Amino acid sequence: MITDARVLMGEWRDGRAALRLDASGGYECRGGAACDSLGARGTWARSGDFFLRFQPERGPAVEWRLSEDGGYYQLAAGETHGDPDMWRPRLTFKHQRPAA
Repeated sequence: MITDARVLMGEWRDGRAALRLDASGGYECRGGAACDSLGARGTWARSGDFFLRFQPERGPAVEWRLSEDGGYYQLAAGETHGDPDMWRPRLTFKHQRPAA
């Protein structure tokens, strides 16, 4: 579980796509298909212990699962609620975890 949201701020990458989360709760996404459901900009917030909720300027909100993998934080789009055996996650953006 990630308890300090400040470690999530900054640039997240998925190939050519870049997602930038800022301290004011805004985001910008550019450069690739990973941004399709997020749009170019909107707002973000924590949702429970393991999710980030994105509200694009246009379109419905999406919630992506947050996890840690080695020295990175990872977001997973797709079905990540309910019974974990039924999840259909699609790994997307990675963000390097700050040094301790």
